[in-house]
Amino acid sequence: MFILYQYTELFISLTQRKTTQIKMPKPSEGQDEIMPYDPAAKNECIWHEDGIEDHFGLHKFRPYPPPQKKIFEDILATVGNTPLVKLNKIPQSMGIECDVYAKCEFLNPGGSVKDRIAVRMVEMAEATGRLKPGMKIIEPTSGNTGIGLALVAAVKGYECIIVMPERMSQEKIATIKALGAKIVRTKDDAAYDSEESHIGMAFKMHKEMKNSIVLDQVC
Repeated sequence: MFILYQYTELFISLTQRKTTQIKMPKPSEGQDEIMPYDPAAKNECIWHEDGIEDHFGLHKFRPYPPPQKKIFEDILATVGNTPLVKLNKIPQSMGIECDVYAKCEFLNPGGSVKDRIAVRMVEMAEATGRLKPGMKIIEPTSGNTGIGLALVAAVKGYECIIVMPERMSQEKIATIKALGAKIVRTKDDAAYDSEESHIGMAFKMHKEMKNSIVLDQVC
């Protein structure tokens, strides 16, 4: 059986305005001293036909990318627009009668779908004035988002610091370093809301470093 979580993409048609609420685990005492928000609080986003509205404002959806060019201005222009391929033998072998398609996100330059959110997070932070030239990007991650952000930072000229647990693979570490980012390792058994976790460490570094930002993929 093939697991296609990395190669598939969920397309959602937004025809009505609605509010999405995300519930997080209850934090331990003292977490509010580490994180600038309560991860246990409900995260409310309002979905519109043309974008998503949160406390930063309205983030508009982008039109589907045009057909691929032969020459691109930089590597970030190649993120997305990955092939959608119909699967034939796999569904047939499993007795699946409907059409099954795989989105080949591994063909993004950083090797995963997380390249998409890395580009989007940086561009949104730039557009809202939260990220400016000369600032440092700090991000807690298990790997793939770190690779994507290191790639974006290398192209745009930002210093990038990736905070990740010790258990993460050497391949991801080598890739992030090759892209010019610095890596800070944290304990694997640290609670997510403790100062010793990769999340807590990232926010601690942010407080201690002037001219820095945590884009925070999980907020």
